[in-house]
Amino acid sequence: MKFPQPLPGLVVCFSYLWRGQKEEGWEEGIKDRPCAIVAAIQKKRTDEKGEAKEQLQVSLIPITTSQPKNLAEAVEIPPATRKRLGLAEDKPCWAICSEINTTDWPGYDLRPVPGTKPPRFEYGFLPPTLLRDIQEKVSFVAQGKKLKVVSRNENL
Repeated sequence: MKFPQPLPGLVVCFSYLWRGQKEEGWEEGIKDRPCAIVAAIQKKRTDEKGEAKEQLQVSLIPITTSQPKNLAEAVEIPPATRKRLGLAEDKPCWAICSEINTTDWPGYDLRPVPGTKPPRFEYGFLPPTLLRDIQEKVSFVAQGKKLKVVSRNENL
């Protein structure tokens, strides 16, 4: 199975680890869910041999059908976008902008989208205006020092 190019706005199936789960000692998410990539950057790292290498790192936010406790820290996914991506059509979905998972790409926590034949990892892309709204809200939360970051790599 081919991994998609991790561009901001791409929605993938991912084993998202909520901050509360991490604090309870979980190492993997309880549920695979749609997550939107909000950033992808090349990071310089040193490997076990002391050699410098570059590794692509992505930041993902979860998409959920559970209404957020704080609507000011979420962006609702419009019905037409939910339908196009194959997300829940019968109930609202929100992009949660108050926490992110960071991971090397491709990470072990990337999952095939349920029911896809042939299997694929991606649902599709968010519209540019919706992605911008989400990125701005993540930035706003981060500026207020309320962004919860969960690293999915031991060395990050």
